[in-house]
Amino acid sequence: MSAALELTPTTLERIRQDLVGLKMPRAREALDAIVRRLEQGDISAL
Repeated sequence: MSAALELTPTTLERIRQDLVGLKMPRAREALDAIVRRLEQGDISAL
């Protein structure tokens, strides 16, 4: 069962893949920029 969990992409990766499938590259760029700012602590998730 744990092997299946390792193959499952993260929620963020699934969203990125969906945006590519929907041909929304700018939305993916915006998502990446927001995630980067969250990781740096510039903004909060709330």
